[in-house]
Amino acid sequence: MNKSTWNLIIAAAALVLLFVCAPILSHLLKATVEIPSPQYSMRQSAQVSPAPGTPAPPASGSAVAQSAPAVAAPETKRIPPAVPTPPPSENTTRQQKVRHNAPPVPPPAYAVPQNSSGVIENAYRNRASNLPVMESGVVSRILSDDNDGSRHQRFIITLGTGHTVLIAHNIDVAPRIGGLREGDQISFSGMYEWNEKGGVVHWTHHDPSGRYNGGYLLHNGAYYQ
Repeated sequence: MNKSTWNLIIAAAALVLLFVCAPILSHLLKATVEIPSPQYSMRQSAQVSPAPGTPAPPASGSAVAQSAPAVAAPETKRIPPAVPTPPPSENTTRQQKVRHNAPPVPPPAYAVPQNSSGVIENAYRNRASNLPVMESGVVSRILSDDNDGSRHQRFIITLGTGHTVLIAHNIDVAPRIGGLREGDQISFSGMYEWNEKGGVVHWTHHDPSGRYNGGYLLHNGAYYQ
């Protein structure tokens, strides 16, 4: 073959290679243009401005992270410790015991007699007996106990009208009135029996058989029955 023939063969081979490799080269060039580099993408994202009203995200770096405001922790209220109550002193405890155990203060002596209902006075005038009565008066005299048979605590009561009557209180059935003195106010309920000295009131206690209500004596706010 001469030189001109070889030139024709080389030129034909070059054309064939060009037609075969052209699509491949075109595809490679197209892919290179469409895929941006990482630096280009980061630059584009940094240049995009945020929407109105939206806070800008913090930039990367330790300086930005340190300048960000810290979120304040919720405030907790400190509750002051309870003040312990000091134990009562021995003197205070003794005063409380004395006050608690102190006897009731008796009324002043020679209290003013209350108005009488007149039942005992009428019974005395009519010499009536076995009559239920309920009156109030003042102790005018304290007598000795009657120990003949059932024991009775005895004292004389002056009513509001000045009439006097003997109280015979059975202390074998009911408790004795302790600390009784002349001038004390007494309310009583019992049975009246006539005598020449003004009469006597007995049954000033409960009924041991439980058939009747019975009577009572009221002295310094305490009932004796």
